[in-house]
Amino acid sequence: MTGGMIAVIAGAVPGFLRDRAARPACVDADPDDFFPEPESVAAAAAVRVLYCQGCAVYGPCLDWALSQPVDKLHGLWAGTNQGMRRRLRHARTQGAP
Repeated sequence: MTGGMIAVIAGAVPGFLRDRAARPACVDADPDDFFPEPESVAAAAAVRVLYCQGCAVYGPCLDWALSQPVDKLHGLWAGTNQGMRRRLRHARTQGAP
């Protein structure tokens, strides 16, 4: 696993991306798909449909993304952008399902 997303985030690759048994759908994807300028809701929706829908590591990816500082984690993770992750984190802390 040396191309795609792995090449972009090589210094901070989360464990779920290193798991060869559960290959992430995005591992060889074009990194530009995940780091749009500017980061948008439309781009997040496209990533969810193209890559995240049915991905073997969607749950761990979302959990990891929500555990990171919102202002430090850029790009689309588990089909969410920074604003979406901020809202999801808030909902989790408020006890929403």
